[in-house]
Amino acid sequence: MKLQATMANSNTVDYTYFLDGALKTTSEKKPNGTLVSSRTYAYNPNGNKAQDVAKKMNADNQAAYLDSTADFTYDPADRLAESVKTGNGAATEAYVHDDNANVISQTVSTGLGSRRRPVVETSSEAHSAWRRSPAFRAAASGPVSRTNAFTLGRRTARASARGCSRRAARPGPPAR
Repeated sequence: MKLQATMANSNTVDYTYFLDGALKTTSEKKPNGTLVSSRTYAYNPNGNKAQDVAKKMNADNQAAYLDSTADFTYDPADRLAESVKTGNGAATEAYVHDDNANVISQTVSTGLGSRRRPVVETSSEAHSAWRRSPAFRAAASGPVSRTNAFTLGRRTARASARGCSRRAARPGPPAR
């Protein structure tokens, strides 16, 4: 078990562990002792990560920190069912698995969008290899489908293995 590491920028990262060897905390500090980031982990009785409490230095104001807490729940087969992040970057992610434990659907709710309306994203596919890229392009071959719904269906993006397309819906009633 690693207790400390020195980064290329001379920052040090300290690690602590529970008695069973599971990671308990990480803490990265600058050479002058200023905290850059820290994380504290908690686990459920089955050994799955149940909570991740993070504190990160704000890049725009190094005297301020961005705090967040992520709570994880699992289905009876110990597969991740939901992740709820509060604080900075708040979001909720829900997962659906097939009988072989493959993720077949992911729904991400990131709170309020740029116009202060709910943003919800749903991803699903029929394959066992579930991959995605930030630019809404499918990284896997085959029938990958990803839909991003913004503000009551007025603006949507859809990507498939064939490429990426975007369209803005006309103002009017929400899509059904």
